[in-house]
Amino acid sequence: MICDELANGVVARYLSGRVHLERPLFLPFEKAAIVLNGTRLRIDISLEVRYHLSKEDEERFYTKPWNVIWGTNRGGLGWSSARFHLVAWDALDATLKPKPDIFQLWLSKQCIGICTARSNMAQIQDLLDNKCPNCPLPREKSKHLNRCPDTGRTLLQRKYQFDHPMDV
Repeated sequence: MICDELANGVVARYLSGRVHLERPLFLPFEKAAIVLNGTRLRIDISLEVRYHLSKEDEERFYTKPWNVIWGTNRGGLGWSSARFHLVAWDALDATLKPKPDIFQLWLSKQCIGICTARSNMAQIQDLLDNKCPNCPLPREKSKHLNRCPDTGRTLLQRKYQFDHPMDV
């Protein structure tokens, strides 16, 4: 009972603006707390720590300048830091969390342009043919994978969307 009163008193003083915190609030008799980016963690901390560490890695990759060597980008995506922070990463994470891992992997590859499109495979495997296998478009890129006008491919995509409407 006393702990509740002490904790409520600390919260009330903070909310009234009389207390300026330079460090996080501790509960009475609490010796340690884990705070990540200003948010106090109370449950399984591994998920939050992994999320924030990978977000830092993503920011380094997305804001790293392009470094094209022999027609292949060996650098990042060349975004500005401001552009990176315009993305709603928390909402994206919450949306993708219930999706299968393989879909998350595919979407990641699609976003950074390294899907197994024929142009990428031609470079990796020294193939002469880099055309779309469904339509005669030369240099099939990852952007083409979901936009191919081939009738069979379009029907297959529509069938999958109707059979699995929540997976897409």
